[in-house]
Amino acid sequence: MTRYNNLLYEIAEALHVEKGINELETVYKKRIVYSALGKLALASLWDSRDENEDISVTHFKRRIKRLARAYSSMYPELHTDFSQNSDDLSEEIYKIYLNTGHIYHSPKRISPAAWKKEQCDRIIFHRGQPINKSSYMSGLGFYQSCNETDESLSKVIAMFHLSDGTFYDRWTQITNHAQWSEFHGSDQWIEYLRTQPPFQYGYWIDKSDCKKDISMLRIGKEGRQLYYLCRYANGKLLTSPLPEWMTQEYQYRALAVGCLSTLKTLPAITYRIDGNIVLLQFGYLLPPAELDFVKLYSWPKYFNNFPCDFSRVMNKEIFFAVKKILEQTGFKCIEV
Repeated sequence: MTRYNNLLYEIAEALHVEKGINELETVYKKRIVYSALGKLALASLWDSRDENEDISVTHFKRRIKRLARAYSSMYPELHTDFSQNSDDLSEEIYKIYLNTGHIYHSPKRISPAAWKKEQCDRIIFHRGQPINKSSYMSGLGFYQSCNETDESLSKVIAMFHLSDGTFYDRWTQITNHAQWSEFHGSDQWIEYLRTQPPFQYGYWIDKSDCKKDISMLRIGKEGRQLYYLCRYANGKLLTSPLPEWMTQEYQYRALAVGCLSTLKTLPAITYRIDGNIVLLQFGYLLPPAELDFVKLYSWPKYFNNFPCDFSRVMNKEIFFAVKKILEQTGFKCIEV
């Protein structure tokens, strides 16, 4: 940490990246560099304004990889995760910023989003802020703390396109409007949503484990599945089709979370506080928008295998605002 005139200390202080009490120093260094890579990558979106050229996805990722290799040469203990793994690292950072609205993507070029900020509790969330503005970082996300409390969640929810209301309510609304018909399709390529733990063996199974309540099934080869609500009545399988926009690109997880909430089998989010950081563990993957939001404002617990979606590390200062946002969707957060 003291090498190169305390460079990492200065970055950590500027970005407000604090060390956990029990955190290894090498892991702490990785978190500092990860946040620095994110900030410098976003700064590269302004290169076109200085050099009169468009910024491509390749340019953006190349900047991350070049910086990752530079930090690795300065701090050899980071080499495996940040130099050898630079392709996966650059793809992860790019996807998180793209999915959370930090990047506008048009044909052959990308550009920075307009600056927007909204408050929840004592935290002001930033997106697209000018590169000359100073703010703290948790993971790849920018924020500020303030003294006045704003209890409203709606503006931050709208800013990141998060679910407004519980997934339980969404599931109830959809199932109440289902149009049921007897299923006459083939059993080939059919999978049923797993509704009972353990969930670490996959979210889809060959035989239904939910014969008394409404669940989901999908039919077809990977990447081309059609999704249906399903239930049994008088020994017959009934289905109701779900629109593609509701299920594509892993959007089905919003329905799956609502289904498990109804059945009271949705695992809680567990967390452990370690000084100024919080370690999060997810027993079930969040729906895409919520997952991207959490990944934006957290670090992966492990840097050698992206994506690290189930185990995250977050600054404690921002955690409780994020926790409130997740709980309004119906997730339970339990300290362990």
